[in-house]
Order: sequence, then C-alpha cells, then structure tokens
Amino acid sequence: NKLAKKVGKKTLESINLIDRFEGLDDKNKISYTYRLTYRKQDTTLTENDINPIHNSIIEELTTIDSLEIRK
Repeated sequence: NKLAKKVGKKTLESINLIDRFEGLDDKNKISYTYRLTYRKQDTTLTENDINPIHNSIIEELTTIDSLEIRK
C-alpha cells in the first residue's frame, strides 16, 4: 500500500483488497486481488491520465523478488 500510494501520489484515492486465494497445490502460493481507485477532485481522469501512474505502480511492484504480477 505504501509503495502504491507513493507512486500514485494524490491521484490514487484508495487501495482495497477484494480477494485472497490460497492454492491447494504444493507451491504454497497465495494470490491477492486489489482494486485501485483513482480520483482527481477538479477534473475527470482519462486512461491517458491513469495508465502512466498504474504502469509505474506495476513497475515498482515487479522489483520485489517474491512477487509475481499477473495481468
């Protein structure tokens, strides 16, 4: 959350965990699904506004060794 808030700055309004799945296989992986809400008070955001911020968050998350990003 801290990393996403840092990268998202004032445009990232909230981060909510919406699902957690623990696999039954021997890999002991746990999957988390998050909802990121972006908002700007003075204007409507477009994909062109959001995509660079969202991509920066994903890029930062990929630097964490034990983390795998699925799209």
